[in-house]
Amino acid sequence: MALCVALCALFLGRLWFVDISVAGENASQSRADIRAVLTERGIRPGASRNVDGELLARIIEAEVPGLSHVSASLHGIRLLLDASGEEPVPGLYDIDAARDLVASRDGIVLSASARSGELCVQPGDVVRRGQLLIRGEERQTTEETRPIAALGEVMVRTWFVGEAELPLVHAKQTWTGRERFSSRLRILGMEWPLTEAAGFASERVDTEVLPIGGLFIPVEIVRERHRETRIEAEETDVGLVEQHLERLSMASAALRLAAEDASGFETLRTWVDYSTDGNALIARAVIEARTDAAVTRKTLGSGE
Repeated sequence: MALCVALCALFLGRLWFVDISVAGENASQSRADIRAVLTERGIRPGASRNVDGELLARIIEAEVPGLSHVSASLHGIRLLLDASGEEPVPGLYDIDAARDLVASRDGIVLSASARSGELCVQPGDVVRRGQLLIRGEERQTTEETRPIAALGEVMVRTWFVGEAELPLVHAKQTWTGRERFSSRLRILGMEWPLTEAAGFASERVDTEVLPIGGLFIPVEIVRERHRETRIEAEETDVGLVEQHLERLSMASAALRLAAEDASGFETLRTWVDYSTDGNALIARAVIEARTDAAVTRKTLGSGE
């Protein structure tokens, strides 16, 4: 009993579990850095419970970059560490840093508002990429203006288009019923014709190899069957073609949207139009979306 009590006291006087919880963008790296700090100070499963939680939290904050808050607490044989990553500092708005806002893409204006600067478009206006939307200018008197940083939002309706094309007619191979046979003798890679037959202009040839020799002298007869074919044009099921084209064209339009960072767009509706060009069916898929098109000239020039 005394040994049991001693073992329990020894067990309860140690840390056996270390739980680390990290919130933020670089959680995996921060968790690894925290474990490195704990290992350096000998804090691991089986170590003594003699740990100052508040001091440990301050040490981790000082040695692990990118953390805004750390707490450490003991719960029996478990050490709990809770950390949060730093929030990025928001960009500062300098009203004296003169700039205009221009259209990031073509579209039709749905709504427009300017918190600073002069609004140059109204709902219903058609705008082109690079067109001035909000002028970075503020009137001081009836005759004088001063440059400022334009700030506002211009929501536009815009479109992403994808196309796909498939033939409405495909070639179909049919048999005419005419066939011819030829054969040749083959010994050790050398061949001699036995019966000959001229091929057809359009044909399918089936080859059959018949071994007739022994194990040490391989003798084979190679027999060929020439079957005359005819290529005919056959119309494809339009319904099936349209189904394939709808998927292909819509995927193409979706890729164009994804290339523009789809998170900044709200899809309004989608549709597919069909047209023919000779023996081909063409599908044109359209994704209609809305987005804030007001960006700085610097952003437009960098393609961000």
